[in-house]
Amino acid sequence: MVKAVSSHQLRAVWSSVRLGGLVLLPLIALGCGEDLVTPEPGVIRVTVTTAGPEPDPDGYTVRLDTLAPVPVGTTATADYDVPAGQHAVELGGIAANCALQNGGTPRQTVQVAARDTAVIAFELVCGSTTGALAITTATTGGSLDGDGYTVAVDGAAGQTIGINETQTVNGLAAGDHTVTLSGVAANCSLSRDNPRTVTVGAGSTATTTFDIVCLGMVSTWGRVTSGTNADLTDVWPVSPTETFVVGEVDTRNGVASVIRRFDGTGWVEQHREKDLRLRGLWGSSATDLYAVGFDFVSPNARMLHYDGATWTEVPGFVADAEQLSFEAVWGTSATDVWAVGGAFDGEFDRTLIYHFAGEFWQRTLLPGALSPSLMDVWGSGPSDVYAVGHDMSTDPGIGVVLHYDGATWSPVFQQDGLVPNAV
Repeated sequence: MVKAVSSHQLRAVWSSVRLGGLVLLPLIALGCGEDLVTPEPGVIRVTVTTAGPEPDPDGYTVRLDTLAPVPVGTTATADYDVPAGQHAVELGGIAANCALQNGGTPRQTVQVAARDTAVIAFELVCGSTTGALAITTATTGGSLDGDGYTVAVDGAAGQTIGINETQTVNGLAAGDHTVTLSGVAANCSLSRDNPRTVTVGAGSTATTTFDIVCLGMVSTWGRVTSGTNADLTDVWPVSPTETFVVGEVDTRNGVASVIRRFDGTGWVEQHREKDLRLRGLWGSSATDLYAVGFDFVSPNARMLHYDGATWTEVPGFVADAEQLSFEAVWGTSATDVWAVGGAFDGEFDRTLIYHFAGEFWQRTLLPGALSPSLMDVWGSGPSDVYAVGHDMSTDPGIGVVLHYDGATWSPVFQQDGLVPNAV
């Protein structure tokens, strides 16, 4: 029986067979039963791997040659039986946040041999489609807002945040977002805009800081009994339960200065001295305080030091041709202290400045002719100190402000008719 075959099953076979001296003409051979030659297929193995924080949630598609695309997972392997020859494989459905790696392209071609497996690999990394926002509060000053604040992003429900805290909001779409801080106490204020706009990038964390400054508040002023009828000239609080004051009191033997200490429950007199005039008080701690003034009888400036137990004299503030007096004392630390006042030369009160750098007190002279008598001293740090007084040698009505920049004292303000006595 002859089996019908398709055109590709038909093969012309030319053969020259010598038989008994005769040459047979070419014969046409037809396949009977089974094909004489059966093409064998190959395999295309497609591997897909995806890394990154946000893989494509619905996966991808694979299209073989001109066939319809079929779905494939973000990490998968699939085998496709194909005839030997060249084929094209195309990966589709790639999300915008995903990209092929190592120079790969979505469409790749491959030569497949019979009974062989050709591998096509697609390696992708998918980045974040969202970002994060770190919100920080930085609060300084006195009477800080005890219950903290509330922060909200894009009008969503607010979250409580401390006065010095950082909170991070995740999962924000890339773009601009509005951040609002509320619940700020009446004595506190923000130094920048509120609400404010912050731009968040995909896969990154944006930051913004709310700087809040709170002013000290006194709800009511009340009279505090000090246990003395002395005229108090200065006060220095060491802590809420420890405060020192200095002043002067009339006695039957003349005027005496007193130093009193409040221990949280009551006042105790620690020092009393006749003919001493104490004007200023400052300390770096409860065991390091200075009280300054002058002696009513001698031409010496006076200074007492408290070590936590006893007030003792600090000697050395004497000049041959001057009468010295301290009016104020202030420092930044136990090893950076200033004492200021006046030095009377027989005609005018001139500048008196002493500095303590940790070992001894040293007098500092002003450059130039200006030499005001000083009433007070204060600053924000070792290189930012101010002293105020008036120019007695030129006109007692001329007020002067001196500034110390860490190296030199120099005048920064002078005005007639304005005499500052505190800073």
